[in-house]
Amino acid sequence: MFDQYAPFIIGSYAACIAIIGGLALYMIADHRAQKRALSEIEARSPRRGGGA
Repeated sequence: MFDQYAPFIIGSYAACIAIIGGLALYMIADHRAQKRALSEIEARSPRRGGGA
């Protein structure tokens, strides 16, 4: 039925999976970097004394 279009369709799906997977890995790496940076900032800053 779509034998002549199969390489294009498979290639399109593969490209989309690769792009979305790359974005997901980038988001995970960025999230870890932001958590690490935030914990370093929190470790350097003095605690505020607040009651209640």
